[in-house]
Amino acid sequence: MILIIFLLVSLFAGVWGAGTETAKQWFAQGFRTLDDLRTRARLTRTQQIGLKYYDDFNTRIPREEVTRIETIVN
Repeated sequence: MILIIFLLVSLFAGVWGAGTETAKQWFAQGFRTLDDLRTRARLTRTQQIGLKYYDDFNTRIPREEVTRIETIVN
């Protein structure tokens, strides 16, 4: 059970605009999925954006791609 709580709090904390405490509150309120947050939670505008782009914000960019971007930006 503790592992499940940890995993859900980690999932929720990945929402931009939400930290660990907010994630714990969402869990305590009975939310168990990102869809629960989308449909039932009261979210700030920042959290709404964070949830909308959750996958984009939490996807790691390969080092080679970062290096290519750096050469373009500089």
